[in-house]
Amino acid sequence: MRVAIIGAGVAGLACALTLERLDVETTVFEQADRPGEAFAHVGLVMPVFHRPAVDMRAELQRKFNLDLQPLSPVRHITMYGPTVKREVTGPDLGFSIEVSRAGNSVAGQLARLYHGPVVFNTRADYFTLCESFDHVVVAAGNREIAGMLGTWQDWLRTWAVGAQILGDFDPSHVHIWFDRRLFRNGYAYMVPFNEKMASLVTVVPNVRRNGARSYWQDFLQAHNFSSCPMVSIWEKEHVAGWVHPLRLGNTFFTGMAGGFMDSLLGFSLYASIASGVSAARAIARGQSFEQGVAPLRKNMLNALSLRRSIDRFEQDDLDRLVAALVFPGLRDIVYHSRFNVIAAAATAAAWYRVLKAHVRPCGAARWPGRLPPR
Repeated sequence: MRVAIIGAGVAGLACALTLERLDVETTVFEQADRPGEAFAHVGLVMPVFHRPAVDMRAELQRKFNLDLQPLSPVRHITMYGPTVKREVTGPDLGFSIEVSRAGNSVAGQLARLYHGPVVFNTRADYFTLCESFDHVVVAAGNREIAGMLGTWQDWLRTWAVGAQILGDFDPSHVHIWFDRRLFRNGYAYMVPFNEKMASLVTVVPNVRRNGARSYWQDFLQAHNFSSCPMVSIWEKEHVAGWVHPLRLGNTFFTGMAGGFMDSLLGFSLYASIASGVSAARAIARGQSFEQGVAPLRKNMLNALSLRRSIDRFEQDDLDRLVAALVFPGLRDIVYHSRFNVIAAAATAAAWYRVLKAHVRPCGAARWPGRLPPR
């Protein structure tokens, strides 16, 4: 049996490595000259998005036999609403990891573990590979092939603008901003590479490229980042979507090419790895790919539902949300338990929106008589 993988990103290499460990002949095709993403930034892997997991490094080792080396554990998160600032600390809030084409990035680490052939500088022809290989795994990081085959549906389109900023940073400290005045339904985050450099990113939905640049500049000025030395400023459009079916004949869709991206903060590392490994196991062991990724898809739906509810929040609602996330008692449930916070928050946010819309000026609620939309 021979398998072709389109894309030497995280999903493609996780799939290739698993197939190699299962003694399946595999060839990876990559149009760039190195594995990984072109724009260097820092991603987060946080258990709050992947319950019931509580230790993401242990989870990756247990489920996928992967011992990834993070940049830093996350022990401190500062969240900013329009007018409030809240902080949470803990020994294991997750970890940060480099996303780039460097050797210590996630893709670089996976590439060192995989010993099979990788054909670089080659734009693979999907239809040719389908005829030449027994199976094709699409892990190209975009919706091009799924869209061409009619299996892709857009959910959310965003523009991200980011840079590497220089300064003095605590590698374990993450900052996240939510502010309607600066980027409508978007957000910004800063995660350090190390003590001297950090990744600063703004993400704004439903705008054109020039609009994303404008929001980026407004954010820099509002939070005094304009004077910070910057290197490698980049811009990229992200499209979150739904792929159905995930398996089409001898083809499997994984990673961002399969829609495996969190709609809340846009992080996709864990889902990319998990979908790539699931595709490999489905090919080598005859397991159901759809069943293997069903928990990921459920999490994606919950995150999308929560994102759409938050998109309708006003500025005071965002302040309440930021404050609630560190409220005593609730804070432990959110950050230090196995409770599925995203699913519960999606339901709570939908109810909050409905109740707020039906509260009379005197404070008496008019119940809608039906469950809130998801």
